[in-house]
Amino acid sequence: RAIRELEASAEAERSATFELSFRDVLAQLGEANSMLRIGTHVQMVFRIMLNGTSQCLDVVSLYTAAICRIQCLLREKDQPQKETLIAKISIAKLELSTLLRMVEPFAEYAMPQLRTEVLPMVEATEGGALPSRVAHHHMVDIENNVREFLRECRSQIQLCESLIKEYDMKANDKVNSILNFLTVITFLIMPMQLLTGLYGMNFKRMPELSWDYGYHYFFGLAFIATLTFALCLAGIQRAVV
Repeated sequence: RAIRELEASAEAERSATFELSFRDVLAQLGEANSMLRIGTHVQMVFRIMLNGTSQCLDVVSLYTAAICRIQCLLREKDQPQKETLIAKISIAKLELSTLLRMVEPFAEYAMPQLRTEVLPMVEATEGGALPSRVAHHHMVDIENNVREFLRECRSQIQLCESLIKEYDMKANDKVNSILNFLTVITFLIMPMQLLTGLYGMNFKRMPELSWDYGYHYFFGLAFIATLTFALCLAGIQRAVV
């Protein structure tokens, strides 16, 4: 009988504990439901925006890592591969610019309204209770996330622009070097061919030096001089680069 009484009392105690816990859960659910009915669902908006801005920061971090990797590869790869990497940089710049244009209006117009209109409404509705403080903390985190996102996004866009400009400048420098080289070669060859042609048209031989086949000798001398100068110029350019 004593054992049965102990078991009955233990069961009653467990039932009472469960009933209290269940009532506590019901009370919390009822409080949450009443807060939702009086407009406290605004906090859900704050949480959604906080998650959204956090995801924006994660996206910028991924872009930062990818751009840093591409920047390292640009120093190692050859010209055809560099063109592919620059194309990826251009795509990343376009996507970041699109994302920046989507977030800038939110930071410029929505954030001040949240600070000046929505937060006071939450505090007035909830009487300065705990949820209003939570909404205020969410607001601070959202502002920090948006500020950090704008800074990082603009920084990465500027980095992409600088990489593209650097690549274009190097390409233009190579084109200019080739054009300068061709200009110098043309400037040397054309007068030499002209002089050779004049000698060939006016003299079958070169009486000044008493050379047989002076036309061929003069043309060969002009070719050797031009080739030597071209090789020297190429060596100087390679040493400078």
